[in-house]
Amino acid sequence: MEEYDLIVIGAGASGIEAALEARRQGVERILLLDREENLGGILNELIETGHGFMEKGITGVEVAEDLRLQVEKSKMTVKLSTLVLEVKRDKTVKYVSGKEGVVFVKGRAIVFATGARERPRGELNISSNKSAGIMSVGSARKLIVNAGYLPGKEVIIYSADINSLYMAKMLIIEGASQVTVIEPSKGQRQADAYLDDLTDFTNITILYSTKITQILENGRIRGVKVKDAEGTVREIPCDSLLLSVGLDPSRRLFKKFRRGMDEMGMFVAGNADEISYDLKVVRDKGKRAGEDAAKYLREVQNPEEN
Repeated sequence: MEEYDLIVIGAGASGIEAALEARRQGVERILLLDREENLGGILNELIETGHGFMEKGITGVEVAEDLRLQVEKSKMTVKLSTLVLEVKRDKTVKYVSGKEGVVFVKGRAIVFATGARERPRGELNISSNKSAGIMSVGSARKLIVNAGYLPGKEVIIYSADINSLYMAKMLIIEGASQVTVIEPSKGQRQADAYLDDLTDFTNITILYSTKITQILENGRIRGVKVKDAEGTVREIPCDSLLLSVGLDPSRRLFKKFRRGMDEMGMFVAGNADEISYDLKVVRDKGKRAGEDAAKYLREVQNPEEN
């Protein structure tokens, strides 16, 4: 079984920063694992600016490319298209890939940078016969970026969180004619900066204190019935409905270790710890996890110095 000083699970912004910081702190044998085909995680899907990046005007793709170049220079071991199946208490990692099959490796320390997953759309409590044209915001983003398809021309997005506002802008830039964002709460839930970014788009409408009560469909969605705070019900035509249900930290691999993980040499980074849409926050969490892992390895190697 091959052994490494540090195994980082997840090669998004936080995972890469953890690996790079550990390298800067003197950790030598580092393995970086990710289920996707490219380094960078969700950064590769953010092709427009204005999504919490540290510098105005920088896209996620550019940030991902910069991180990729840093990883190449660091000469750590990277395995992509690799799914981690299990992590044991003794820090044995079981993963599978098309090239290697099922493999076991062991780390002296592990950083979990497994990111977040979209919540199931059932949490919105909207009934539907699963007609075509209804999908999550994350699925729509992948459809646009990876496949080059537009989900629809007249699009409704349910819930005005940061992902929705970013998607509204992306849809218009990519060719949609009208985007309506429906938000059940009374006011904006996000920073003004995200809404200010949409002021130049006259074909983006945001409706507050409004709920979807019924989906109108005939094999494919053709509209929705909505009800506002005054009780007024009306129909809004559309050819696509995108649902933004929110994100949950992806903790499947380490939830059984929740207590005393640091003492075991296991650390959590980025959105796997707590959801944040701010890239700087996510990267800083990764750096701290890398620092903590390097400190743990030094203490294990030289216990008499501590």
